[in-house]
Amino acid sequence: MAGLFSILGFTRQSMQVQQAAMETVKNNIANVNTPGYSRLRARITENAPIREGKLIFGQGASVSEVQALRDRFIEIRLAQEQKKSGYYSDLSTGLKQLEDVFNESGQNGLQKTLQDFFGSLLELSSDPSNISLRQGVLLKAQTLTTNLRTKALTVQELKEQANGRVDFLAGKANDLLNEIDDLNRQLVQTEAGSIDSGALRDKRNVALQELGQLMEVSSYEAPNGSLIVTTGKGRVLVSETGERTISTSISGTTGTSRVLVDGTDITDELLSSESGSIGAQLDFQTNILADVSTRLDLLAQDLRDRFNAVHQQGFDLLGNAGQAFFVPATGTISATTIQVGITDPKRIAAAGVGSTPGTSAGPGDNTNIRALYDFSQQLPSTIPIPAALTGMTYSDYLLQLTTDIASQTSNANDSLETQTALILQLQRQRESVSGVSLDEEATDMIRYQKAFEASSRFFSVINQLTEEVLRLAG
Repeated sequence: MAGLFSILGFTRQSMQVQQAAMETVKNNIANVNTPGYSRLRARITENAPIREGKLIFGQGASVSEVQALRDRFIEIRLAQEQKKSGYYSDLSTGLKQLEDVFNESGQNGLQKTLQDFFGSLLELSSDPSNISLRQGVLLKAQTLTTNLRTKALTVQELKEQANGRVDFLAGKANDLLNEIDDLNRQLVQTEAGSIDSGALRDKRNVALQELGQLMEVSSYEAPNGSLIVTTGKGRVLVSETGERTISTSISGTTGTSRVLVDGTDITDELLSSESGSIGAQLDFQTNILADVSTRLDLLAQDLRDRFNAVHQQGFDLLGNAGQAFFVPATGTISATTIQVGITDPKRIAAAGVGSTPGTSAGPGDNTNIRALYDFSQQLPSTIPIPAALTGMTYSDYLLQLTTDIASQTSNANDSLETQTALILQLQRQRESVSGVSLDEEATDMIRYQKAFEASSRFFSVINQLTEEVLRLAG
Protein backbone atom coordinates (compact mmCIF):
# COMPACT_ATOMS: atom_id res chain seq x y z
CA MET A 1 0.00 0.00 0.00
CA ALA A 2 2.80 2.39 0.91
CA GLY A 3 4.41 1.61 -2.46
CA LEU A 4 1.20 2.37 -4.40
CA PHE A 5 0.65 5.64 -2.57
CA SER A 6 4.31 6.59 -3.19
CA ILE A 7 3.89 5.87 -6.92
CA LEU A 8 0.74 8.01 -6.96
CA GLY A 9 2.75 10.88 -5.43
CA PHE A 10 5.55 10.55 -8.00
CA THR A 11 3.04 10.39 -10.84
CA ARG A 12 1.17 13.45 -9.63
CA GLN A 13 4.49 15.27 -9.35
CA SER A 14 5.36 14.23 -12.91
CA MET A 15 2.08 15.67 -14.17
CA GLN A 16 2.78 18.93 -12.32
CA VAL A 17 6.26 19.14 -13.86
CA GLN A 18 4.94 18.62 -17.40
CA GLN A 19 2.14 21.09 -16.78
CA ALA A 20 4.63 23.73 -15.55
CA ALA A 21 6.76 23.14 -18.66
CA MET A 22 3.67 23.53 -20.88
CA GLU A 23 2.81 26.81 -19.12
CA THR A 24 6.30 28.06 -19.98
CA VAL A 25 5.82 27.10 -23.63
CA LYS A 26 2.41 28.76 -23.65
CA ASN A 27 3.93 31.98 -22.31
CA ASN A 28 6.64 31.89 -24.98
CA ILE A 29 4.09 31.52 -27.77
CA ALA A 30 1.97 34.35 -26.36
CA ASN A 31 5.02 36.68 -26.40
CA VAL A 32 6.41 35.68 -29.79
CA ASN A 33 5.94 39.28 -31.05
CA THR A 34 6.70 41.11 -27.79
CA PRO A 35 9.70 43.47 -28.27
CA GLY A 36 12.64 42.56 -26.05
CA TYR A 37 11.06 39.34 -24.79
CA SER A 38 13.52 36.61 -23.76
CA ARG A 39 12.44 33.03 -24.31
CA LEU A 40 11.78 31.05 -21.12
CA ARG A 41 12.86 27.48 -20.58
CA ALA A 42 11.72 25.22 -17.76
CA ARG A 43 14.75 23.41 -16.33
CA ILE A 44 13.62 19.93 -15.33
CA THR A 45 16.03 18.15 -12.98
CA GLU A 46 16.00 14.79 -11.29
CA ASN A 47 15.20 14.71 -7.58
CA ALA A 48 17.81 13.24 -5.26
CA PRO A 49 17.31 9.41 -5.05
CA ILE A 50 17.03 7.46 -1.80
CA ARG A 51 19.00 4.36 -0.82
CA GLU A 52 17.55 1.31 0.85
CA GLY A 53 20.29 -1.18 1.50
CA LYS A 54 22.03 -1.83 -1.75
CA LEU A 55 19.14 -0.49 -3.78
CA ILE A 56 18.69 3.10 -5.05
CA PHE A 57 15.20 4.40 -5.73
CA GLY A 58 14.54 7.49 -7.84
CA GLN A 59 12.31 10.25 -6.50
CA GLY A 60 11.00 11.62 -9.76
CA ALA A 61 11.72 15.07 -11.21
CA SER A 62 10.88 18.70 -10.55
CA VAL A 63 11.21 22.11 -12.21
CA SER A 64 14.26 23.58 -10.51
CA GLU A 65 13.95 26.98 -12.24
CA VAL A 66 12.49 28.83 -15.20
CA GLN A 67 15.40 30.34 -17.13
CA ALA A 68 15.23 33.42 -19.34
CA LEU A 69 17.62 32.76 -22.21
CA ARG A 70 19.85 35.80 -22.65
CA ASP A 71 23.32 36.52 -23.99
CA ARG A 72 24.61 39.43 -21.93
CA PHE A 73 27.38 40.18 -24.43
CA ILE A 74 24.93 40.52 -27.32
CA GLU A 75 22.64 42.71 -25.19
CA ILE A 76 25.56 45.05 -24.38
CA ARG A 77 26.69 45.22 -28.02
CA LEU A 78 23.15 45.91 -29.18
CA ALA A 79 22.78 48.76 -26.69
CA GLN A 80 26.11 50.26 -27.77
CA GLU A 81 25.26 50.18 -31.46
CA GLN A 82 21.78 51.60 -30.91
CA LYS A 83 23.38 54.70 -29.38
CA LYS A 84 25.18 55.32 -32.65
CA SER A 85 22.06 54.50 -34.64
CA GLY A 86 20.06 57.12 -32.76
CA TYR A 87 22.83 59.65 -33.35
CA TYR A 88 23.16 59.11 -37.08
CA SER A 89 19.41 58.86 -37.59
CA ASP A 90 18.74 62.32 -36.13
CA LEU A 91 21.87 63.82 -37.68
CA SER A 92 20.95 62.46 -41.11
CA THR A 93 17.44 63.92 -40.85
CA GLY A 94 18.74 67.34 -39.84
CA LEU A 95 21.38 67.42 -42.56
CA LYS A 96 18.83 66.43 -45.18
CA GLN A 97 16.73 69.45 -44.18
CA LEU A 98 19.80 71.67 -44.36
CA GLU A 99 20.77 70.26 -47.74
CA ASP A 100 17.28 71.07 -49.04
CA VAL A 101 17.75 74.69 -47.93
CA PHE A 102 20.86 75.02 -50.08
CA ASN A 103 19.54 73.04 -53.02
CA GLU A 104 21.12 74.66 -56.08
CA SER A 105 19.12 72.74 -58.67
CA GLY A 106 16.22 75.21 -58.74
CA GLN A 107 15.84 78.89 -59.53
CA ASN A 108 16.33 79.97 -55.92
CA GLY A 109 19.86 78.66 -55.48
CA LEU A 110 22.12 81.14 -53.72
CA GLN A 111 24.88 80.65 -56.28
CA LYS A 112 22.47 81.33 -59.15
CA THR A 113 21.14 84.55 -57.64
CA LEU A 114 24.72 85.67 -56.98
CA GLN A 115 25.77 84.91 -60.56
CA ASP A 116 22.64 86.66 -61.89
CA PHE A 117 23.55 89.76 -59.88
CA PHE A 118 27.08 89.94 -61.20
CA GLY A 119 25.78 89.07 -64.66
CA SER A 120 23.55 92.15 -64.52
CA LEU A 121 26.64 94.25 -63.78
CA LEU A 122 28.27 92.90 -66.94
CA GLU A 123 25.16 93.78 -68.96
CA LEU A 124 25.14 97.30 -67.55
CA SER A 125 28.80 97.77 -68.50
CA SER A 126 27.75 97.53 -72.16
CA ASP A 127 25.44 100.54 -71.81
CA PRO A 128 26.08 102.36 -68.47
CA SER A 129 23.43 105.02 -68.99
CA ASN A 130 20.59 102.57 -69.71
CA ILE A 131 18.00 103.00 -66.95
CA SER A 132 16.38 99.65 -67.68
CA LEU A 133 19.69 97.83 -67.22
CA ARG A 134 20.35 99.83 -64.06
CA GLN A 135 16.94 98.81 -62.71
CA GLY A 136 17.84 95.21 -63.53
CA VAL A 137 20.96 95.48 -61.36
CA LEU A 138 18.89 96.67 -58.40
CA LEU A 139 16.32 93.89 -58.87
CA LYS A 140 19.03 91.22 -59.04
CA ALA A 141 20.72 92.71 -55.98
CA GLN A 142 17.46 92.67 -54.04
CA THR A 143 16.85 89.07 -55.10
CA LEU A 144 20.34 88.15 -53.88
CA THR A 145 19.98 89.81 -50.48
CA THR A 146 16.46 88.43 -50.01
CA ASN A 147 17.69 84.93 -50.84
CA LEU A 148 20.64 85.31 -48.48
CA ARG A 149 18.37 86.51 -45.67
CA THR A 150 15.91 83.69 -46.36
CA LYS A 151 18.65 81.05 -46.18
CA ALA A 152 20.04 82.51 -42.97
CA LEU A 153 16.61 82.75 -41.33
CA THR A 154 15.81 79.18 -42.35
CA VAL A 155 19.04 78.03 -40.71
CA GLN A 156 17.93 79.84 -37.56
CA GLU A 157 14.57 78.08 -37.77
CA LEU A 158 16.36 74.74 -38.00
CA LYS A 159 18.28 75.66 -34.87
CA GLU A 160 15.04 76.50 -33.06
CA GLN A 161 13.53 73.21 -34.24
CA ALA A 162 16.58 71.43 -32.87
CA ASN A 163 16.03 73.20 -29.54
CA GLY A 164 12.47 71.91 -29.46
CA ARG A 165 13.62 68.44 -30.41
CA VAL A 166 16.19 68.40 -27.59
CA ASP A 167 13.51 69.46 -25.12
CA PHE A 168 11.17 66.71 -26.35
CA LEU A 169 13.91 64.06 -26.21
CA ALA A 170 14.91 65.14 -22.71
CA GLY A 171 11.30 64.64 -21.58
CA LYS A 172 11.28 61.20 -23.19
CA ALA A 173 14.56 60.37 -21.41
CA ASN A 174 13.01 61.38 -18.09
CA ASP A 175 10.07 59.05 -18.71
CA LEU A 176 12.47 56.17 -19.41
CA LEU A 177 14.54 56.93 -16.30
CA ASN A 178 11.37 56.90 -14.24
CA GLU A 179 10.31 53.61 -15.85
CA ILE A 180 13.68 52.00 -15.10
CA ASP A 181 13.50 53.18 -11.50
CA ASP A 182 9.97 51.75 -11.08
CA LEU A 183 11.07 48.44 -12.62
CA ASN A 184 14.07 48.39 -10.28
CA ARG A 185 11.79 48.63 -7.26
CA GLN A 186 9.42 45.95 -8.56
CA LEU A 187 12.28 43.64 -9.46
CA VAL A 188 13.95 43.95 -6.04
CA GLN A 189 10.66 43.18 -4.29
CA THR A 190 9.91 40.26 -6.63
CA GLU A 191 13.31 38.63 -6.27
CA ALA A 192 13.21 39.09 -2.50
CA GLY A 193 10.17 36.78 -2.56
CA SER A 194 12.02 34.22 -4.73
CA ILE A 195 9.64 34.89 -7.64
CA ASP A 196 10.83 34.87 -11.24
CA SER A 197 11.47 38.42 -12.49
CA GLY A 198 12.30 37.66 -16.12
CA ALA A 199 9.43 39.76 -17.48
CA LEU A 200 10.58 42.77 -15.43
CA ARG A 201 14.15 42.36 -16.65
CA ASP A 202 12.96 42.23 -20.26
CA LYS A 203 10.98 45.45 -19.83
CA ARG A 204 13.94 47.11 -18.13
CA ASN A 205 16.29 46.07 -20.93
CA VAL A 206 13.92 47.52 -23.53
CA ALA A 207 13.71 50.81 -21.60
CA LEU A 208 17.50 50.91 -21.27
CA GLN A 209 17.96 50.36 -25.00
CA GLU A 210 15.47 53.11 -25.80
CA LEU A 211 17.33 55.42 -23.41
CA GLY A 212 20.59 54.51 -25.16
CA GLN A 213 19.12 55.66 -28.46
CA LEU A 214 18.61 59.07 -26.88
CA MET A 215 21.93 59.63 -25.13
CA GLU A 216 25.24 58.06 -24.14
CA VAL A 217 24.62 55.83 -21.10
CA SER A 218 26.33 52.98 -19.26
CA SER A 219 24.82 50.54 -16.79
CA TYR A 220 25.60 47.78 -14.32
CA GLU A 221 23.55 45.69 -11.92
CA ALA A 222 23.80 46.18 -8.16
CA PRO A 223 23.87 43.11 -5.84
CA ASN A 224 20.18 43.54 -5.03
CA GLY A 225 19.23 43.45 -8.73
CA SER A 226 18.78 47.19 -9.24
CA LEU A 227 20.14 48.58 -12.50
CA ILE A 228 22.50 51.51 -11.98
CA VAL A 229 22.44 53.81 -15.02
CA THR A 230 25.04 56.53 -15.62
CA THR A 231 26.07 58.85 -18.42
CA GLY A 232 29.07 57.83 -20.49
CA LYS A 233 31.32 59.83 -18.15
CA GLY A 234 29.86 58.20 -15.03
CA ARG A 235 27.28 60.75 -13.86
CA VAL A 236 24.50 58.81 -12.12
CA LEU A 237 21.06 58.88 -13.77
CA VAL A 238 19.38 56.01 -11.90
CA SER A 239 20.58 54.53 -8.62
CA GLU A 240 19.15 52.35 -5.86
CA THR A 241 17.75 55.52 -4.29
CA GLY A 242 15.88 56.78 -7.37
CA GLU A 243 16.32 58.59 -10.68
CA ARG A 244 17.73 62.02 -11.53
CA THR A 245 15.96 64.69 -13.58
CA ILE A 246 17.13 65.79 -17.02
CA SER A 247 16.26 69.36 -17.98
CA THR A 248 17.13 71.76 -20.79
CA SER A 249 17.81 75.46 -21.16
CA ILE A 250 18.73 77.84 -23.99
CA SER A 251 22.14 79.53 -24.00
CA GLY A 252 21.80 83.30 -23.90
CA THR A 253 24.87 83.77 -26.09
CA THR A 254 24.47 81.13 -28.81
CA GLY A 255 20.73 80.38 -28.65
CA THR A 256 21.48 76.65 -28.58
CA SER A 257 20.25 74.03 -26.12
CA ARG A 258 22.00 73.07 -22.92
CA VAL A 259 21.25 69.75 -21.17
CA LEU A 260 21.40 69.43 -17.42
CA VAL A 261 21.14 66.57 -14.90
CA ASP A 262 19.77 67.85 -11.59
CA GLY A 263 21.05 71.30 -12.53
CA THR A 264 24.54 70.22 -13.63
CA ASP A 265 25.36 71.00 -17.27
CA ILE A 266 26.38 67.88 -19.24
CA THR A 267 26.08 69.38 -22.74
CA ASP A 268 29.80 69.18 -23.53
CA GLU A 269 29.85 65.55 -22.41
CA LEU A 270 26.97 64.66 -24.73
CA LEU A 271 28.55 66.61 -27.60
CA SER A 272 31.84 64.72 -27.31
CA SER A 273 30.20 61.29 -27.18
CA GLU A 274 28.61 61.34 -30.67
CA SER A 275 25.92 59.02 -29.34
CA GLY A 276 22.15 59.18 -29.14
CA SER A 277 19.55 61.44 -30.67
CA ILE A 278 20.15 64.19 -28.10
CA GLY A 279 23.86 64.23 -28.93
CA ALA A 280 23.01 64.46 -32.63
CA GLN A 281 20.73 67.45 -32.14
CA LEU A 282 23.33 69.21 -30.00
CA ASP A 283 26.02 68.53 -32.58
CA PHE A 284 23.74 69.64 -35.42
CA GLN A 285 22.90 73.00 -33.89
CA THR A 286 26.13 73.75 -32.01
CA ASN A 287 28.60 72.76 -34.71
CA ILE A 288 26.98 72.33 -38.12
CA LEU A 289 24.27 75.02 -38.09
CA ALA A 290 26.51 77.45 -36.24
CA ASP A 291 29.22 76.96 -38.86
CA VAL A 292 26.77 77.53 -41.72
CA SER A 293 25.42 80.69 -40.05
CA THR A 294 28.94 82.00 -39.54
CA ARG A 295 29.86 81.37 -43.17
CA LEU A 296 26.72 83.13 -44.43
CA ASP A 297 27.40 86.09 -42.13
CA LEU A 298 30.97 86.19 -43.35
CA LEU A 299 29.76 86.30 -46.94
CA ALA A 300 27.36 89.16 -46.16
CA GLN A 301 30.04 91.12 -44.31
CA ASP A 302 32.65 90.67 -47.02
CA LEU A 303 30.14 91.50 -49.77
CA ARG A 304 29.09 94.69 -47.97
CA ASP A 305 32.61 95.87 -47.11
CA ARG A 306 34.37 95.04 -50.33
CA PHE A 307 31.59 95.78 -52.83
CA ASN A 308 30.81 99.07 -51.13
CA ALA A 309 34.50 100.02 -51.16
CA VAL A 310 34.67 99.61 -54.94
CA HIS A 311 31.25 101.16 -55.55
CA GLN A 312 32.11 104.27 -53.57
CA GLN A 313 35.19 104.88 -55.73
CA GLY A 314 32.96 105.56 -58.76
CA PHE A 315 30.32 108.09 -59.78
CA ASP A 316 26.63 107.72 -60.50
CA LEU A 317 24.60 108.87 -63.50
CA LEU A 318 24.16 112.33 -61.93
CA GLY A 319 27.89 112.81 -61.39
CA ASN A 320 27.71 112.22 -57.64
CA ALA A 321 30.22 110.06 -55.78
CA GLY A 322 29.05 106.50 -55.21
CA GLN A 323 27.27 105.71 -51.96
CA ALA A 324 27.01 102.50 -49.96
CA PHE A 325 25.37 99.87 -52.16
CA PHE A 326 24.68 97.37 -49.34
CA VAL A 327 23.45 98.46 -45.91
CA PRO A 328 23.85 98.78 -43.01
CA ALA A 329 26.90 100.61 -44.33
CA THR A 330 28.82 100.51 -41.05
CA GLY A 331 28.88 98.39 -37.92
CA THR A 332 27.78 94.81 -37.63
CA ILE A 333 26.10 93.19 -40.59
CA SER A 334 24.86 89.64 -40.99
CA ALA A 335 23.14 87.48 -43.57
CA THR A 336 19.81 88.25 -41.89
CA THR A 337 20.25 92.04 -41.96
CA ILE A 338 21.94 92.81 -45.28
CA GLN A 339 19.85 94.89 -47.71
CA VAL A 340 20.29 96.97 -50.85
CA GLY A 341 20.80 100.60 -49.83
CA ILE A 342 20.02 102.15 -53.24
CA THR A 343 16.50 102.56 -54.59
CA ASP A 344 17.16 104.99 -57.45
CA PRO A 345 18.84 103.23 -60.42
CA LYS A 346 20.56 106.50 -61.32
CA ARG A 347 22.55 106.22 -58.09
CA ILE A 348 24.50 103.18 -59.29
CA ALA A 349 28.12 104.33 -59.55
CA ALA A 350 29.05 102.92 -62.97
CA ALA A 351 31.49 105.63 -64.09
CA GLY A 352 35.08 105.99 -63.03
CA VAL A 353 37.10 109.05 -62.12
CA GLY A 354 37.47 111.65 -64.87
CA SER A 355 40.54 113.56 -65.93
CA THR A 356 39.95 115.95 -63.06
CA PRO A 357 40.32 114.22 -59.67
CA GLY A 358 37.04 113.97 -57.79
CA THR A 359 34.87 114.22 -60.89
CA SER A 360 33.03 111.66 -62.99
CA ALA A 361 34.38 110.37 -66.28
CA GLY A 362 30.87 110.85 -67.65
CA PRO A 363 27.53 109.01 -67.75
CA GLY A 364 28.65 106.75 -70.55
CA ASP A 365 31.80 105.57 -68.77
CA ASN A 366 31.82 101.96 -67.52
CA THR A 367 35.15 101.90 -65.68
CA ASN A 368 33.70 101.37 -62.19
CA ILE A 369 30.94 98.98 -63.19
CA ARG A 370 33.59 96.84 -64.89
CA ALA A 371 35.63 96.94 -61.70
CA LEU A 372 32.58 95.73 -59.78
CA TYR A 373 32.07 92.86 -62.21
CA ASP A 374 35.77 91.96 -62.18
CA PHE A 375 35.48 91.93 -58.39
CA SER A 376 33.08 88.99 -58.72
CA GLN A 377 35.58 87.00 -60.75
CA GLN A 378 38.59 87.44 -58.52
CA LEU A 379 38.53 88.98 -55.09
CA PRO A 380 40.86 92.00 -54.97
CA SER A 381 43.91 91.70 -52.77
CA THR A 382 44.15 95.38 -51.85
CA ILE A 383 41.53 95.17 -49.09
CA PRO A 384 42.03 92.78 -46.17
CA ILE A 385 39.57 89.90 -46.32
CA PRO A 386 38.72 87.07 -43.92
CA ALA A 387 41.06 84.09 -44.23
CA ALA A 388 38.17 81.83 -45.27
CA LEU A 389 37.68 83.88 -48.47
CA THR A 390 41.33 84.17 -49.48
CA GLY A 391 41.84 83.24 -53.12
CA MET A 392 38.17 82.44 -53.70
CA THR A 393 35.47 84.03 -55.76
CA TYR A 394 32.07 84.28 -54.13
CA SER A 395 30.83 81.42 -56.32
CA ASP A 396 33.77 79.29 -55.13
CA TYR A 397 32.89 80.12 -51.56
CA LEU A 398 29.23 79.13 -51.94
CA LEU A 399 30.18 75.99 -53.85
CA GLN A 400 32.46 75.00 -50.98
CA LEU A 401 29.61 75.58 -48.52
CA THR A 402 27.09 73.43 -50.42
CA THR A 403 29.72 70.76 -51.06
CA ASP A 404 30.53 70.54 -47.36
CA ILE A 405 26.84 70.16 -46.48
CA ALA A 406 26.36 67.48 -49.14
CA SER A 407 29.46 65.63 -47.93
CA GLN A 408 28.29 65.68 -44.31
CA THR A 409 24.85 64.46 -45.36
CA SER A 410 26.32 61.63 -47.40
CA ASN A 411 28.62 60.57 -44.55
CA ALA A 412 25.74 60.57 -42.07
CA ASN A 413 23.56 58.54 -44.44
CA ASP A 414 26.35 56.01 -45.01
CA SER A 415 26.99 55.71 -41.28
CA LEU A 416 23.27 55.26 -40.61
CA GLU A 417 23.07 52.55 -43.26
CA THR A 418 26.05 50.76 -41.71
CA GLN A 419 24.58 51.00 -38.21
CA THR A 420 21.19 49.75 -39.41
CA ALA A 421 22.81 46.68 -40.98
CA LEU A 422 24.91 46.05 -37.86
CA ILE A 423 21.92 46.33 -35.53
CA LEU A 424 19.92 44.00 -37.75
CA GLN A 425 22.74 41.46 -37.53
CA LEU A 426 22.90 41.77 -33.73
CA GLN A 427 19.12 41.47 -33.45
CA ARG A 428 19.28 38.26 -35.44
CA GLN A 429 21.98 36.97 -33.11
CA ARG A 430 19.83 37.89 -30.15
CA GLU A 431 16.82 36.17 -31.72
CA SER A 432 18.86 32.99 -32.14
CA VAL A 433 19.39 32.94 -28.37
CA SER A 434 16.41 34.75 -26.85
CA GLY A 435 13.82 34.73 -29.63
CA VAL A 436 10.81 32.43 -29.74
CA SER A 437 10.66 29.81 -32.50
CA LEU A 438 7.09 28.69 -33.02
CA ASP A 439 8.27 25.41 -34.56
CA GLU A 440 10.46 24.66 -31.56
CA GLU A 441 7.76 25.64 -29.10
CA ALA A 442 5.20 23.46 -30.92
CA THR A 443 7.59 20.50 -30.69
CA ASP A 444 8.12 21.10 -26.97
CA MET A 445 4.40 21.44 -26.41
CA ILE A 446 3.75 18.07 -28.07
CA ARG A 447 6.57 16.47 -26.06
CA TYR A 448 5.34 17.81 -22.74
CA GLN A 449 1.73 17.01 -23.63
CA LYS A 450 2.62 13.40 -24.44
CA ALA A 451 4.53 13.09 -21.17
CA PHE A 452 1.58 14.57 -19.28
CA GLU A 453 -0.84 12.15 -20.94
CA ALA A 454 1.42 9.19 -20.15
CA SER A 455 1.69 10.25 -16.53
CA SER A 456 -2.07 10.79 -16.42
CA ARG A 457 -2.80 7.29 -17.77
CA PHE A 458 -0.27 5.75 -15.39
CA PHE A 459 -1.85 7.69 -12.53
CA SER A 460 -5.26 6.32 -13.52
CA VAL A 461 -3.95 2.73 -13.56
CA ILE A 462 -2.24 3.04 -10.17
CA ASN A 463 -5.36 4.69 -8.76
CA GLN A 464 -7.51 1.75 -9.93
CA LEU A 465 -5.06 -0.75 -8.46
CA THR A 466 -5.11 1.10 -5.17
CA GLU A 467 -8.91 1.06 -5.10
CA GLU A 468 -8.90 -2.71 -5.92
CA VAL A 469 -6.40 -3.44 -3.13
CA LEU A 470 -8.48 -1.43 -0.67
CA ARG A 471 -11.63 -3.27 -1.78
CA LEU A 472 -9.96 -6.69 -1.32
CA ALA A 473 -8.54 -5.68 2.03
CA GLY A 474 -11.93 -4.50 2.80
